[in-house]
Amino acid sequence: MLLGGRIGYEVTGSPVFGYISMAYITIVNLTVVTLVIIIVVRLKEWIENQVAAIAERKAAVPEHEAGLRALRQSVERLEARVSEIEDARNKTAK
Repeated sequence: MLLGGRIGYEVTGSPVFGYISMAYITIVNLTVVTLVIIIVVRLKEWIENQVAAIAERKAAVPEHEAGLRALRQSVERLEARVSEIEDARNKTAK
């Protein structure tokens, strides 16, 4: 037990109060244990949700990389066109 069961008996000297005190102490101990169990279960659920979110992000990274590759290729093509246009403009300006 978290708390001693004989506290009430030692203070009052009467076994009836000792047993009542033991009942209250037992109830308090069970309440504390229940709260600890609830906290542990909620913490476990929270950790599982965090792990799932991290796994989701890692799964989404290849999709984003493919999109970035496509954007880079588009930008490179646009840069090539702009260079061609600048070259043509420079030739006509001379």
